Amino acid sequence: MRRDRRFVVAMAAVLGSLAVIAGVLVVVGVVKGPTLTGSQVNLRAAEAASGQKLVLASDQALDETVAPNVTVVPDVPVTVSVQGTTVTVQLEAPLWYATDYTVSVRGVAGAVGGGRSDWTTGLSTPDVSDLLVLRHGADGDEIVSVGATRDDEVVYRGDGIVAYAATASDLAVVQRDGSTGSDAVTVVPRQGGDPTVLAFPAAGTVTSLRASPDGSMLGLTYTQPQTAFTAAGTDLLFTYDLARGGGLPELVPDDRGEQISAVDWAFVPGSAQLVAVTPGGRLLRVDAVDAFTGQAVATDVGSADGIRGTLPGTGGVVVDDGGAPAVVTADSVTPEPWRLDGSSPMQVIVDEQGSTLSVSPQGALVLDRASGETSTVVAAGEGITGVCISRNGLYSVVTTSGGETEVVSLADGRVLLRAEGTDPSWC
Repeated sequence: MRRDRRFVVAMAAVLGSLAVIAGVLVVVGVVKGPTLTGSQVNLRAAEAASGQKLVLASDQALDETVAPNVTVVPDVPVTVSVQGTTVTVQLEAPLWYATDYTVSVRGVAGAVGGGRSDWTTGLSTPDVSDLLVLRHGADGDEIVSVGATRDDEVVYRGDGIVAYAATASDLAVVQRDGSTGSDAVTVVPRQGGDPTVLAFPAAGTVTSLRASPDGSMLGLTYTQPQTAFTAAGTDLLFTYDLARGGGLPELVPDDRGEQISAVDWAFVPGSAQLVAVTPGGRLLRVDAVDAFTGQAVATDVGSADGIRGTLPGTGGVVVDDGGAPAVVTADSVTPEPWRLDGSSPMQVIVDEQGSTLSVSPQGALVLDRASGETSTVVAAGEGITGVCISRNGLYSVVTTSGGETEVVSLADGRVLLRAEGTDPSWC
């Protein structure tokens, strides 16, 4: 009897201890903060444009009412949201090339028990992959892919290369015949495949060649002499749908159904449209896709002397009309006046706020911010022959009289890369 009592007492003690241990484990499980289990982001897309999302995954459901504090170094503005088991960090600016970033997330709260954690993760953006330059040599010409940390790669070799345009999938190359002076335009698939030589109504010369920002189309102007079968034309505007192919570029009609002779033209960013300036100063907006199929013609949206450039991050093209800048968009009925102060033989638009990059009388490359701040990006003495802005708006792209292309940070003047060659594809 006494032994039974001792057994009961011992069993009760054991059960009590187990209960205490279980209770401790439950408390620990409840208050344990969420653990970061993985992350996902398209780094190439994050280099190209703002708005990309870094998704951070947790091992447990999160409190969606508690937004953690997120900082990115080097500094990138972010917008943060919480849903289910993920924290989504939207990057509100493009990322620099070939740069290590640290993402700190403080105060991630679990949905049950309120346990909190701090997370830290890293991002390493890849090198430049889409910048090409043209090199002329005694043994022929080369179009070369260049980067900051990798070896140069020749993507095309040939004689008489005078112009080219590149997309992610295709390379269009203009080669001039030294004996006849006429041009051939060849479209080469960059991932392999048969090249396509474009067929024009008559032999002639290409006076400009560009690829649309979305990579779906080529645009070019073409000058041809009069023949027994064709009329003479100067700077005739053509488009070529890369997806459709076929080798037959289409002549772009104006609002009267006649061929457009364009003294200047540009694709409208973020759309399938282009704007063109005629010799008489008419400003035409064309839906390039419909013009290609013959189902639409251009719309007269006003007058202009030329095209100044595009507004990075927007769907606007800046035009000049008697020295008064104005913006044309895909929906414009008439150009909207736009602020742009100063002038330079080489001046490009940096952002939609009105910042500009220009070459000073002393030969330096100067950044004039819309806020009024001025800084020298490239010192005088470099012999600058051309300048443009990188596609993500973070770098200046400079060509020099020494036959080099430099990519320079607009933030601190740091040279990302310097490569032999001119005619950079970003310009």
